[in-house]
Amino acid sequence: MSKNVGGDDNFTSFVQGQGRRLVHLAELLTGDRQIAEDLVQEVLARAYPRWQRLARDDPYAYLRRALINARTDQWRRRLPVPVERPPEDIVVPDHAVAIAERDAVLRVLRDLTTRERGVVAMRYYEDLTESQTAKALGISVGTVKSTTSRALRKLREHPAVELDLQEELR
Repeated sequence: MSKNVGGDDNFTSFVQGQGRRLVHLAELLTGDRQIAEDLVQEVLARAYPRWQRLARDDPYAYLRRALINARTDQWRRRLPVPVERPPEDIVVPDHAVAIAERDAVLRVLRDLTTRERGVVAMRYYEDLTESQTAKALGISVGTVKSTTSRALRKLREHPAVELDLQEELR
């Protein structure tokens, strides 16, 4: 393992500033907080030895792409992804309404395909344009448009959707 002399402070400050954003993006991609945290940790561990070179360009864009690639690798290896839904009779305290709404959004997102989740996350969470999304995911702009349309239709038609998903995803 190579030593990252002089880049430790830069790396640490980047992770402190962008870590939560990376975990949130990974959670949107995976549908599970624990898997998302593990994925971010794996990506950051791989990036650390080359941090000085990465920090010169756009490290967030690099790590965002690395997250997408790592998630795709997980999917291809068909690692088990928990999809159990909590029982409907759980009583949520009043102060947890926001958490329950967020969980509902994540459950709905789990029903999308991997590509659809990626496009929705890039377009509505990362607020990327269609061309930026296409570049980040390595697909054509037309594919971004059709996938976005299909994903949003699925989200609108989902029986669990009772809130404005576009606002909730931001």
